[in-house]
Amino acid sequence: MKTRIIWMTVAVASLLISVFLPTSFAQSGPIRHIGGSDFVYIVKSDGSVSGFGTEEKYGGMRMDGRGMATPQQLTFPGKVKQIESGYDMHFALLEDGTVLAWGMNDRGQFGRGPGSSRTPDNPLRSATPMVVPLSKDVVQIDAGRYYGLAVRSNGAVVTWGEGAASQSMADVAMKTVDALPPVAAVAAGGEHALALTRSGEVYAWGKNSNGEIGVEPSDQMRRSRTPIRVAGLSGVVSIACEGTTSFGFSGAVKSDGSVWMWGSNQSATMGSPSFWGNGGPAGSVNAAPQKVAGITTARSIVAGPGHIVVRLADNTLRIWGHDGWGQVGIGTSGGYHPSPKKPAITNVSAAYVAGNRSFAVKSDGTVWWWGVAPSRVGGPYGRDAKVPTQITGF
Repeated sequence: MKTRIIWMTVAVASLLISVFLPTSFAQSGPIRHIGGSDFVYIVKSDGSVSGFGTEEKYGGMRMDGRGMATPQQLTFPGKVKQIESGYDMHFALLEDGTVLAWGMNDRGQFGRGPGSSRTPDNPLRSATPMVVPLSKDVVQIDAGRYYGLAVRSNGAVVTWGEGAASQSMADVAMKTVDALPPVAAVAAGGEHALALTRSGEVYAWGKNSNGEIGVEPSDQMRRSRTPIRVAGLSGVVSIACEGTTSFGFSGAVKSDGSVWMWGSNQSATMGSPSFWGNGGPAGSVNAAPQKVAGITTARSIVAGPGHIVVRLADNTLRIWGHDGWGQVGIGTSGGYHPSPKKPAITNVSAAYVAGNRSFAVKSDGTVWWWGVAPSRVGGPYGRDAKVPTQITGF
């Protein structure tokens, strides 16, 4: 449910699929990827994984709700490229293209239909990662609230679980998302999704209460199972989307370094001063992408439930939106920042978001976090951090 970062040259969009892998898979020193939610997974360049934080009772690898105060080595049946988390469930992409799932399976999150039968191959929940029945040619994944997305090496997109392409609990079977050109990357919000094509266009589908799929909401367009091209966007190199039960929003970075946002502005995610609760218009529906002022050299974008993190060409960050726990990283908490702010961290080679917290990997390989505390069991990460704070021992 986080963001996918893509770099491409639109004029050479016919190159091999390896050109279109997310830059979050690129080696950032010892770190390959950071994902998760209340439990944080640090994927290292050798494919091993360390984790720490608080696990939901039925959503983690322990199944007892207990957490880990400091990073500890976790065991997976193969080398890991990426881990993404939804609500009480998690997905991992291995180097050989296999996708694993663990946590809750009440809405078909394991790709085999709802796990209400509690059979060994399709249990209601599992602390042991189980293989999702996909072709072993997956190059990127993401997780929505109750669903998964996968991009295959041929550019096709597959989805499963209750999510953007489904209408009800009865419609959670694994399916290929139709009406999409070859795709380079996907991003999964709570109930809507984005796809970035190899030609630099953006398609969106799913819930549309706030215009988050790029069209005005109406009685006929509160949800679309079919992807719709987002008008006015071309030359896109990075996408992000998120959503809660009440609102959703989307974002994109273009090759010219500009940032564009659309959907709900309830958490000041549009990057403009007029937002709900700030004496201006509610701004709850913004179907047309809006350019964020003051950013001209963006390279990538990631999103949390209510905040946006953008990495610039000079390897600094700009963050805006909800700052309830310090996730904007400038020493404040408890409010909103409608315009981009610059946290005191430099030499950032990759940025990630896991829930209401932000992460950065620096060019020296160190890992930093800020926002809501990932550990409710004490230790060095048991308190909220309002400024970038280093993670050690992973």
